[in-house]
Amino acid sequence: MSAAEDRYPEVAPFVASMYAELEANAHKGDQAGWRLMTLRQAWQEISWHTAKLAVAIKGNDDERMREYAADVANGCMMLVDILNHGEVDRCPACGWVTTVENPACPWHAMREAKGEIPESSDSGRS
Repeated sequence: MSAAEDRYPEVAPFVASMYAELEANAHKGDQAGWRLMTLRQAWQEISWHTAKLAVAIKGNDDERMREYAADVANGCMMLVDILNHGEVDRCPACGWVTTVENPACPWHAMREAKGEIPESSDSGRS
């Protein structure tokens, strides 16, 4: 055990719950799935699970509190992993952070799909 592990033993069961949640959700694509997300999408996942955690806390549901706390932590881990392994870029139209794996700004892609804004020729999308 490292000095940090000795000093903070409560982290080990939490990390175990993070691994359990990753395994429970492996069918969603693991790293290949989350590395396709933009940072904005990762933040939306974190926010969604934070809201579910708040409901579990209000309902005094210990099992769900543990599950959703691990989901929030995994979302934060995924966001950092996207930063560490995805080459961060920005949408040329609005400046939102995107990644090489997913260069389309989701907001602009949605607006273009609805025909609300013309497709930009310099967006880097193919």
